[in-house]
Amino acid sequence: MAPRAGPRTARATWTPARSTGFGKVKVGASKTKTLDLQNTSKTDAITISQLNATGAGFKVSSSPTLPVVIAAGKSITVGMTFTPKSKGSADGSLSVMSDAVERLPVPMSGSGVMEGQLSVSPRV
Repeated sequence: MAPRAGPRTARATWTPARSTGFGKVKVGASKTKTLDLQNTSKTDAITISQLNATGAGFKVSSSPTLPVVIAAGKSITVGMTFTPKSKGSADGSLSVMSDAVERLPVPMSGSGVMEGQLSVSPRV
């Protein structure tokens, strides 16, 4: 289908829409979540040229080969992975570069935790 002439009406939304929390993840381990990017237009396609992750420990772990065209009403799935390198909270985001939509940032958060440690005390 050829692109429609005139103003573009393409819009996109993420699911989940507000933010993605990874919760507590052991330092050095990884946790992956998926998000769907849906083209909500009924007529126009969107070309996604970049998916950018920011923040310590956050990365795009899976996506279609870019650039990718999302037809009207269709979606793509993007995998995000959080791998904390140290103990403590971390914040990041995922954003999109395309020909039709804003960056559409999705806030990310997670917390690196150390494995539990045992202590031994002498028996009296």
